[in-house]
Amino acid sequence: MSRARSLFSMIVPSMIAGGLLFGSAFGHAAAGDPSFGYWPAASDATAPAKGAAAKPPPTPSRPPRAPTPPPPPPPMPGQVGGFSIDTIKHQVIAQLEGVRMSIKGNPSIPKDVRDKITARLDKVRVAVDKRMSNLKATDFDKLEDEMEKMGEEIEEAMEGLEEEMEKVGEKLGKDIAKQVAKDLGKMDFDFDFDFDDDHGHNVPMAPNVDIDDDDMKEAISDLKDLALNPGQRTQITKLRTDSDKAVAVARKQLDDLSAKLRTALGNPATPDAEITRLVDQISAQEAVIRKSRILAWAQARRVLDDGQRKKIEDAAKKKTK
Repeated sequence: MSRARSLFSMIVPSMIAGGLLFGSAFGHAAAGDPSFGYWPAASDATAPAKGAAAKPPPTPSRPPRAPTPPPPPPPMPGQVGGFSIDTIKHQVIAQLEGVRMSIKGNPSIPKDVRDKITARLDKVRVAVDKRMSNLKATDFDKLEDEMEKMGEEIEEAMEGLEEEMEKVGEKLGKDIAKQVAKDLGKMDFDFDFDFDDDHGHNVPMAPNVDIDDDDMKEAISDLKDLALNPGQRTQITKLRTDSDKAVAVARKQLDDLSAKLRTALGNPATPDAEITRLVDQISAQEAVIRKSRILAWAQARRVLDDGQRKKIEDAAKKKTK
């Protein structure tokens, strides 16, 4: 099947499964969205819990303090690590809508082709909504089955995409596929560490260097029962904090350079040398992000014991076949 079709039928279900099992939906480096802050900031790891402010010194003129509020309730059914299925579903659908709007607003794509592609994306959205409505976060057997069915429905929705791409010409077809891959790639998730002792799937996932067509559902299923001990969590927290700092700096520079490149491309008089320079600088910042994530994952893997490491490596082999 085509590249774009494979991305939808395999990657979308895998991203959802990753979000439900590991408490994260999408990679920080890929999406740049802080709403899914996978690694706690340094201040989060050492700061006292909210609601535990120090008791002020007694002062006769002041009234007594109000009773300390009770702790927040545990996550409701249908939640994993505080992330609800509905939240993940809305994030996935929002990303699909971003892909749809990107295609619909591209004037270089003929209107009839835009309409056909967006109609297919609407079918993909229906499949996502339908299957996720059947999910409970604690039912892993059903999760795998629903993700498999979702992949089949998405593949059916994208049936015929190759022929439509051929009709608009090889170059434009490739450009459309690249655009879909780029936008959909923001849904990809990097490795994640969950530090909630109540869950048994606290495990570093291998970072995705590039989007591929591999089905990761089996790897995710194999890793859900792997736990980290307190010492491992402490070491991995530091690795993640350091990595996030490097990624944040590179992400800021990447956004600035991308804006400059868009401005340069909007001016027909921009010299080729200037465009080349900006593209090279963007590639360099992307490499910084990729390197930071990969090194942090490699270092975190060395923190694991032999049994945990073997489980990670076995899952990675399945993922890269």
